[in-house]
Amino acid sequence: MASHSWLRNRAVRLQNQLILNCGGFELGPEQRKNFELFSRYHSMHGRGFSKALSEIMRLRNFQSKQAKDAAIVERRTLDIQIRFESQKRAAELHAAKLETARLKQEAIKQRNNRSPKPQPAAETPDFAQTQTS
Repeated sequence: MASHSWLRNRAVRLQNQLILNCGGFELGPEQRKNFELFSRYHSMHGRGFSKALSEIMRLRNFQSKQAKDAAIVERRTLDIQIRFESQKRAAELHAAKLETARLKQEAIKQRNNRSPKPQPAAETPDFAQTQTS
């Protein structure tokens, strides 16, 4: 890009020098030929400069798009990780609640096993039956 710019400016300087050497009057056939040659050089390097500039802009836009895409992917990855951690915490909480319920049930069973059970009344033999036999 810099070389195109320098060569383009050089073509303009050579055109100006050609005109000054002529004294500002009509250019001769050889001078006209050189002037047209320098004009073509100027146009060619102008197109080269424009092409290089458009290529730089295209690459810059591509890099910018890549950075945006990378940011989007990173954000989505973070969202997925957050959702996963949230689901993991919910599953852990659910497991803890189930374990608490199981332990409560077990404690209730142990309490019931430890409490004294009322003894059934001792059967007294029926005296009337024992005497008749």
